[in-house]
Amino acid sequence: MWAATERPGAIDGIVMISPHLEAGDGLRDRMLRMALSALMRGPWAAPLWAKQIRSWYPSNTPTDIEDELDKLDAMLSDPARRRAARETLVADRDGVGERLASLDVPVALVFGSADGHFPDPRAEAESIAGRAGATITMIEGAGHYPHAERPDETAAAVLDFLRR
Repeated sequence: MWAATERPGAIDGIVMISPHLEAGDGLRDRMLRMALSALMRGPWAAPLWAKQIRSWYPSNTPTDIEDELDKLDAMLSDPARRRAARETLVADRDGVGERLASLDVPVALVFGSADGHFPDPRAEAESIAGRAGATITMIEGAGHYPHAERPDETAAAVLDFLRR
């Protein structure tokens, strides 16, 4: 999205899957970022993160989840990689949401209706769509990773967008 607003003509369209475009600035949001930052600092990061990830698939856990969690464990055992993951998770998103209205390309949004990252996934999708002129596909029952939980439905939505 950032590239599309910086380099008009370089991007033909954008598909966003469960995007976190803004970091809340309320006390609860700041406390969550501080807690996440603390939890991602030690050897306990991988098991805690694995438990969290498992909860993000309310309807259909991917069959390769254990392999992916093993990779996560190996990655987070390296302090430098753990720091990089932590910094990504608590990154400043200032300016990202404001760019939505200046997008001049088609945008498709895909959200899981049971995405626990948002208090109301549909309202989040509608807010983004209203600012970006985006289409919305809600994958019923899916969580934060609808492409992993319901790949066929997500792929159908993406392919339909690409055909248009």
